[in-house]
Amino acid sequence: MARTTPTDRWRVPGDWRGDVCFIICGGPSVSDHDLSRLSGRRVIAINSSMFTYPSADYGIFADHHWWTEWKSRAVAEFQGRVVTMDPMRRGIYLHLLHRARQSGLTRDPRYVAVWHTTTTAAINLACHLLDWSGEIGLLGLDGEDRDGRSWHHDPHPEGWPRSAKRYHFHGLALQAVADFLAATGVRAYNCNPRAAHRMFPHRSFEVMTS
Repeated sequence: MARTTPTDRWRVPGDWRGDVCFIICGGPSVSDHDLSRLSGRRVIAINSSMFTYPSADYGIFADHHWWTEWKSRAVAEFQGRVVTMDPMRRGIYLHLLHRARQSGLTRDPRYVAVWHTTTTAAINLACHLLDWSGEIGLLGLDGEDRDGRSWHHDPHPEGWPRSAKRYHFHGLALQAVADFLAATGVRAYNCNPRAAHRMFPHRSFEVMTS
């Protein structure tokens, strides 16, 4: 895992401007894709997707429970930079941003918007890195359990809070993100044609990596 200097909060650079990047979410449809096609491309991994694709440029999490459970493995396996937001504390392994508790997104590169799901923060991070001009391919943004599976990676430990209405609230938050993006130079696409979440248009993973 890449280290950082724990003296100041991070400001996201816009050094991916105009490029194409991919966000690996948690849904089981990630397993449908040949992730070797991501080699040499810009990639952000959410939560335990860092273990599915440890060579991602960035990993992001928003829940201290996740870091407490998986820190040792992340430090050992993940090769990129790890981003989180307050109330997490600074540390040599973490790029720390402010948490904007709001719907939609924020253009301030010191902040990411977190609303019901870490996916909003990941999309906000991608937009900052793209300097608000480029494309995002979303992998595993499924919006429902499939065959009894909620994730493509190891499940979270028993006892972690999980709302029965989580996909409903995720959908509301992601729709607000889609509405926000409509007025920007960033276009986001869901690479799962069968996703329950329909707020982002579909574009196949193969086309986006061709």
